[in-house]
Amino acid sequence: MIKFEKIWNSPTFTTWASFLSKSANIILITPLVLNRFKAGDVNYWYFISIILSLLVLLDSGFGSAFVRIIAYGSFKNITTDSEKKDAYQDYIKRIYGIMRWIYKILSIISLLTLSTFGTWLLIDIINKTTDYFNALVVWVCFVVTFPYLLWGNIYLNLLQGANLIPLVRRWDTLFNLISTSSIVIYIFTFQSNIFNVILINQFWLMIAVVRNSLLVKNKFPDINLKSFKFSKKDEILKMVVPSALKSGFGILLSQGVVQSSAFIYGQIANPQLLGSYLVGLNLIQNIRNFSQAPFYSRIPLLSSLYSKGDMKELANVSIKNMNLVYYFFTFFVLLFSYFSDIIFKIIHSHVDFPSKGLWSLLGIAFLIERYGAMHLQVYSTTNKIIWHYLNGITGVLMIISSVLLFKYIGVMSFPIGMIIGYLLCYSWYAPYKSYQLLNVNPLKFEMKGIIPCIIILVINFLALELL
Repeated sequence: MIKFEKIWNSPTFTTWASFLSKSANIILITPLVLNRFKAGDVNYWYFISIILSLLVLLDSGFGSAFVRIIAYGSFKNITTDSEKKDAYQDYIKRIYGIMRWIYKILSIISLLTLSTFGTWLLIDIINKTTDYFNALVVWVCFVVTFPYLLWGNIYLNLLQGANLIPLVRRWDTLFNLISTSSIVIYIFTFQSNIFNVILINQFWLMIAVVRNSLLVKNKFPDINLKSFKFSKKDEILKMVVPSALKSGFGILLSQGVVQSSAFIYGQIANPQLLGSYLVGLNLIQNIRNFSQAPFYSRIPLLSSLYSKGDMKELANVSIKNMNLVYYFFTFFVLLFSYFSDIIFKIIHSHVDFPSKGLWSLLGIAFLIERYGAMHLQVYSTTNKIIWHYLNGITGVLMIISSVLLFKYIGVMSFPIGMIIGYLLCYSWYAPYKSYQLLNVNPLKFEMKGIIPCIIILVINFLALELL
């Protein structure tokens, strides 16, 4: 019973469960989509998924900043003392008011951007689907509901910042399973099309926002969020906005470049080649998201340890969970390197798995990215934000490298451009700052983690290219 309660309330295990249930999208829905729908419709579905992932990027700066700020307050202010309790309630109201103001602006920006620039980018993909009218209608529905999903991150930030990650992840797991089951039942039961699959998924994402708002009301019963406080002169606002804008801008420059590679390739590649690249990009990102659970579920704890000045424990928790991320990521990359052909034959996919060389390069690129990203998260517990510098420079290096190499090696230029960008900036400077903060020996710190894993993936690439 004790072990069950420990797992039930474990941030890592519940986050894993959430990601695993979300990965059912790969295990169940993706094979069905690849088997039952034409390449043009599959590409449309993938592009919608990519744009949906931009929700995380658009909010990445503010979301992580608010979680850290709330976490500081959660650990410092919660107490039985009535005065301290009142101070904490006032603190949460202030943050809530600031989030409402900021996310209102973000929602408007997302609506305008998607309805104009997004439509311009996607119109060619829409033209290549089997049903232009339904594709256009679904896109309009997606654009209209996207700001609501973005707004829902207000509630998610409050829950995660208050260290209620296990609660959120348990509910996420349930909703992911319901969403996946609904789509699978629809595909098998009705004369399905890809457009209704997208709408069903969007519906459950919107319901999840309502769910999180109810969880906030339940977990903050003594705090009347309707009487939130907001002032443009608030010190928290002055502290959060500059750092969030810097980190968000930087992330958009680097991760936005990775995501936009699909749009760029989509303008020149035929549906089959584009579909193959999208399969690889989508799969590697899902593997990354699932593998990162051990570390990212510990971010509120890392912030707390830094605020307490417990640097030794901060280093111990960081390396332990970083290594787990590396191990899981490497395992899944190798799994698909050698069994993808069998898997795709079993599901009778209409879209091919990417070439083994492209896949192994994507694995190396994303592992290097995880290495830099996790160290950057550790350093960000100081609330000293350097994301914008690192991501901005890295994004520029990626673009230059990919453009120069594309003429010679085609689609392989995208992962190689990522590797060049990360190695020249992001994934050496972020670890350098993290090592300084933790006061650890880099070689000793990484000997059981990133070093063996990167060697394995490089050997894997060479073996696949030589076979």
